[in-house]
Amino acid sequence: MTKHSYDKEFKEQAVQYYLDNKDHMTMNEISKNLGVLYAAYLFHIMYILDLNS
Repeated sequence: MTKHSYDKEFKEQAVQYYLDNKDHMTMNEISKNLGVLYAAYLFHIMYILDLNS
């Protein structure tokens, strides 16, 4: 899986997260949570890519 496909997968998950939470969370809360999730996601990708090198 390339970095591009990882990014596409995250974007799809981010959109779904927004749709699932927009009625009971503020945009600020959603953005903050997605920021934390994206950082964790990037560290995960870096770890996987490091294992494969």
